[in-house]
Amino acid sequence: DDDAIALSSLATKYFNGFYVDENEELAFEYALRAANSDEPPARALLQVGRSYVLGQGTEINHEKAVYWLNLAKEHAVTDDQRAEAEVWLE
Repeated sequence: DDDAIALSSLATKYFNGFYVDENEELAFEYALRAANSDEPPARALLQVGRSYVLGQGTEINHEKAVYWLNLAKEHAVTDDQRAEAEVWLE
């Protein structure tokens, strides 16, 4: 889904301050919208899971982190994405 990919890209920009002011709350909002799409990009699922682990743009919530990171593993299109999800799950 192109919209989900665009939302995930916006999340990355706001998480990292690429060409925009860093804003973790807005980044999390974009990542969550992408992650809730019909065809969520693995990157968005990783962003949401990592955010719940670190409390980036949202409150720390380990149960939600595990849920999103497991989804990221299922939707991973590369070994690197799968490995990243596994690292955050440890």
